[in-house]
Amino acid sequence: MPYLITEPTVIEAAGNKPKRIEEYAGGVNSEHEGVSVARMVSPEGWQEPGQRPEFEEITLVLKGTLRVEHVGGVLVVAAGQAVVTQPGEWVRYSSPEPGGAEYVAVCLPAFSPDTVHRDENDGGVEMTAPKMDLAKADAFADKLVGIINDGSLALMTSVGHRTGLFDTMASLAPSTSKEIAEAANLNERYVREWLGAMVTGRIVDHDAENGTYILPPEHAASLTRAAKADNIAVFTQYISVLGGVEDAIVDSFRNGGGVPYSEYPRFHEVMAEDSGLSSGAALVESILPLVPGLVERLEAGIDVLDVGCGSGHAINLIAQAFPKSRCVGYDFSEEAIVAARAEAERMGVMNARFAVRDVTVLNEAAGYDLITAFDAIHDQAKPRSVLKCIAEALRPDGTFLMQDIAGSSHVHKNLEHPIAPFLYTISCMHCMTVSLALDGEGLGAMWGEEKAHELLTEAGFTGVEVKRLSFDIQNAYYVITKG
Repeated sequence: MPYLITEPTVIEAAGNKPKRIEEYAGGVNSEHEGVSVARMVSPEGWQEPGQRPEFEEITLVLKGTLRVEHVGGVLVVAAGQAVVTQPGEWVRYSSPEPGGAEYVAVCLPAFSPDTVHRDENDGGVEMTAPKMDLAKADAFADKLVGIINDGSLALMTSVGHRTGLFDTMASLAPSTSKEIAEAANLNERYVREWLGAMVTGRIVDHDAENGTYILPPEHAASLTRAAKADNIAVFTQYISVLGGVEDAIVDSFRNGGGVPYSEYPRFHEVMAEDSGLSSGAALVESILPLVPGLVERLEAGIDVLDVGCGSGHAINLIAQAFPKSRCVGYDFSEEAIVAARAEAERMGVMNARFAVRDVTVLNEAAGYDLITAFDAIHDQAKPRSVLKCIAEALRPDGTFLMQDIAGSSHVHKNLEHPIAPFLYTISCMHCMTVSLALDGEGLGAMWGEEKAHELLTEAGFTGVEVKRLSFDIQNAYYVITKG
């Protein structure tokens, strides 16, 4: 005969913060031994010790998010989802997100303090948190403060680049904020606050007695347009561009999928400026000569295709330098192709044409002597298809010249890479996600040489040589043939 359980028993909970456990059925409230049913309400930041229980546990999340650590990784269980853990399996529950979590836990057989086997009771297991090294904790906290300051300076450096403030200051004697603002044709109040960040960030020198500011020439050498390829300020623009899609990236972390190109309104502009420095300045003099005899063939006149040409700067430079060669640029972004055509017109280039094309279906058998891809293959939704199309479009004695990020496919081999965190960030917040937005492979910028060799071999290429330029820490140059 059915009977009513009118109210639960509130049970003391384990963990670093108070959590409410309301047992409706179980060993305490109803003397059930085979099953227990309890409603849990845990605050933000709550975490209980790890455990290896003898019972199966089924947890249904009603509100918020529950984090479940296990030997194989971490599960994040959202409202409306459930998680099942098996007897004897190590797990640790927590609710780190704002608002905490509310959930119902069903244990089979019933929960018991004697059968939960928490880490603190049984001497610990392999996942038990290590004892805290206070010196290490303090050093890491200091590092985080540095990250906050450096991240802020990256934003202000981007502003200084875009407004021309660095270029203006490089040509000025020590000047007041008013004089700098007038020279740059900018609002003095904003310039003064910007200078505050630059001075405290040790980028601009300040004479407090005279109220003047100066950009040291040693700093201008890395911050101005006159520095050309050495202008690192260009790259700080990526921080603000990527910050603009953070909400969408967080949503993709939780729900999968990706962020499409359309969500990056300035990316092509910044990428074009970046490419103009990293490859444009050295393209004709240093990059193309990496392929033996290529410059001579270009001078005589050959057919050239740039795959994923973006705003077309690279292929326009090749066309301008080698007027007898016939140059083509393909990209699936209409915005980029419009920019490429506009640049060709400005440069007076007559031997380059551009088209919006899906490069996974080129259908141009043996049509080109040279095919290039500058920092483009890892962004593709279907990189394997693109590489196969390139192999088909390349003439038997042709060359595929691929510029891509220098790095390993294995994260532990990138620990000493000087800009690895930057590259993984761009990969996560642009390269990988734009591919996943198209249901693609999501290679990411840090796909690495090992993966590149695998895909090139799979596409039918037999000759792959990786070359580097001493002044370029970011890129590797693959000289590829069909053998």
